Amino acid sequence: SIKPMSFTKAVVVTSDAQQIEVEEAFINSCRTIKNMLDVLKVDPNAPIAPIPIPNIHSKTLNKIVIYCRHHYKLPRPPVDERLRWRTDDISIFDSEYMNEEVEVIVDLIWAANYLDIPGLVELGCKTLGKQIKVCKSYDQIKQLFEKKAPQSTTTPH
Repeated sequence: SIKPMSFTKAVVVTSDAQQIEVEEAFINSCRTIKNMLDVLKVDPNAPIAPIPIPNIHSKTLNKIVIYCRHHYKLPRPPVDERLRWRTDDISIFDSEYMNEEVEVIVDLIWAANYLDIPGLVELGCKTLGKQIKVCKSYDQIKQLFEKKAPQSTTTPH
């Protein structure tokens, strides 16, 4: 069994070659990063080489850091599976956080999936679901998505 280590800071390199210092909230919220550091048995007290995240743009990563900071210490209450995808229970912070164009939300979903941040993936999907619900026709849904292409180059798992 691998003993999880506690990292307080790291530097990640985004697809647009930006080096961004991230803190404990981000590292521990991103299972992909946390697991990589744990499996590689990286010493949390030693300097860590920059971690490449070649398929996430710095704009998207900076937005994810904000989400992680806010949600890091907040417990995720257990949710009845039948109510999990409700769209009328999104917090004020999360609603304001997701008040973005569809392409930004799609980028966040792809990046959160790649980084393995389930809460952010769910929030993004719920937000898109809420936007689709207000559409009255197929053409409105098509219009909502047709000009949208993710900034990230993440591929689905």
